[in-house]
Amino acid sequence: MTSMSHEPILVVGAGPVGLSMAVALKSMDVPVRIVDRNEGPTVLSKALVIWARTLEVLDGTCDASKFVDAGIPVAGASIHRPQGLLADVDLDGVESRFGPGILLPQSVTEKILLERLTELGVTVERRTELVSFVDEGDHVRAVLRDSSGEETEVTTPWLLGCDGAHSTVRHGNDLDFSGGEVPDPFVLGDVHVEGDLPGNRVSVFFHPSGIMAFFPMIGGRFRLIANTPGRAADDTETTIDELQALVDERIASSLRLDDPDWLGVFRIRERVLEDYRAGRCLLAGDAAHVHSPVGGQGMNTGIQDAMNLAWKLAMFQRGLAGDDLIRSYSTERSEIGHKVVAATTRATEIATTDNALLQGLRNAAVRFGTGLSAVRDKLTRSLSMVDVNYRRTGYRGHDAIHRRHASMHVGDRFPFLELIDVDGSKRIPDATFAPGCFTLLVVEGVGTPGFPDAVASMIASIPEAVRSMVHVVAVASDRIESGADSMLVDVDGTLHEHAGFHGHGGILVRPDRYIALFLGALDSRSLADWFETS
Repeated sequence: MTSMSHEPILVVGAGPVGLSMAVALKSMDVPVRIVDRNEGPTVLSKALVIWARTLEVLDGTCDASKFVDAGIPVAGASIHRPQGLLADVDLDGVESRFGPGILLPQSVTEKILLERLTELGVTVERRTELVSFVDEGDHVRAVLRDSSGEETEVTTPWLLGCDGAHSTVRHGNDLDFSGGEVPDPFVLGDVHVEGDLPGNRVSVFFHPSGIMAFFPMIGGRFRLIANTPGRAADDTETTIDELQALVDERIASSLRLDDPDWLGVFRIRERVLEDYRAGRCLLAGDAAHVHSPVGGQGMNTGIQDAMNLAWKLAMFQRGLAGDDLIRSYSTERSEIGHKVVAATTRATEIATTDNALLQGLRNAAVRFGTGLSAVRDKLTRSLSMVDVNYRRTGYRGHDAIHRRHASMHVGDRFPFLELIDVDGSKRIPDATFAPGCFTLLVVEGVGTPGFPDAVASMIASIPEAVRSMVHVVAVASDRIESGADSMLVDVDGTLHEHAGFHGHGGILVRPDRYIALFLGALDSRSLADWFETS
């Protein structure tokens, strides 16, 4: 265990990842300071999608309904070829309180996060730049330069690099960030479109000369993205006329573009750090991984980095965990980063191939593959990121009880379940999780006596030092006096069945809503051991 530190953790970068990190830390009562070299938050749309899993892990720390209310629910994607519609892919099968996800400009995402950070009493220090830093082993000495040019030395227990693809924190640690690059430049435009495009679906167009996609935006506008093979390296600007010409060539429709908000040219780089940690410096988001925007995974992966790291730092700073817990951040998230980069690289290569034979095979695969329910289910779970798990790399997660074959596994996201109360109403367990806390679900076994004693045993086995961070939920078949922090009634035994318990059982869920431990409801030692050896 470590001693408690009251110095603020320093977050560098106030994009969505840095803001999420600061919000999560502060909501867990960890002192935090956040700086950013820019004058203010972005006014550009940038990242457009917030997927279901990101909304789930943000919920509680933030009011996730604010994102949902501001955005456009993603209904699916329509994929076309010159001969006509190739496939319609609906994303309605995602089991989450938030559906598959929403389309929302990054500028609005940042605005909502900033409002929450202000509520928590933290102000982003704008036009403040990290100049240099030295890792002293148990803290970092950093030099900050403010808008007047004055430099100040500060100390922080942890330096968090959420400062993007050109990260000062990463460069200062001389970390290898090499990788590949997609040959074709891409153009983008946030434009008004006159014509027939659905306002809640992504529209993708395959053409022998390249790919084009339209993403709906709030306010009735669209983001257009298209690759431009053969573009000169020094040609870094585009025009509305060029975009219109690409539309005329690749879609041959009556779509007319006008009133651009943002036009640009970009290249896709594919890089991921092997280790997201260097001593007392930790990296997240684009500072640790950059890749193709296909699938809208980038910002979402970065925010999920932040939510993974924040609770671990909170435990460490309170003296409730050791270095192994901090080290698990990189172990868990770097594997996810590698998977995301590999998947988006493959998808981009397939989508942009200029080989006629491969284009034909791609189109056939899309047409027939999306007609199979198993393929659609895998695609929707992957896109919405509800299949992200730590089964292989999860921090000390294990089964301490023999269970029947079940749908829930250690390292998995706690699933979306609807429990039926005695009055017939539906209750969703993960909607009751306390933000920034572990959740201990004590689940009643069918026909097994002594459930109140089982709940009392679980509560008693929680080490006193972490009791305030553990929210105990009794899940019974009827309303009882249990002594738990809250209660759910599950008259049908849905949770018991999904967990595969024989009798009473317990499920420990991490603050980032991944399952850490299954145990017997009278197995007080396993629960205490999990916390005491962290």
